[in-house]
Amino acid sequence: SHLSPPLITFLLADNQDITRAGLRAYIADTFGEAGCCRLEVANKKALIEALTTHRDCTVVILDYALFDLASVEELLNLGRRFPEVAWLLCSNELSDALIRRLSAEHHVGMIL
Repeated sequence: SHLSPPLITFLLADNQDITRAGLRAYIADTFGEAGCCRLEVANKKALIEALTTHRDCTVVILDYALFDLASVEELLNLGRRFPEVAWLLCSNELSDALIRRLSAEHHVGMIL
């Protein structure tokens, strides 16, 4: 019997429509429509609601610089609250200190 690959659930957390559209297209091209599920949110409140509701979320792709998180500690608290989620931060505005701080976290990756 053929086993299908596990479904990956991506949560796109970005407040810019154009960025979410680009991420949607990239994910569809890379994983195929059947290989993943995509959810989208534009603010912190919706992000927390989506993570609470969709406990199968695998990866959060977050634009850290443009999202409404108050601090890196708030992001890390979300990581502790939802330990099963991998976090991928996309930004060109991360400080060296923030990059060093996040590099110590096993569940956080960065695209700079």
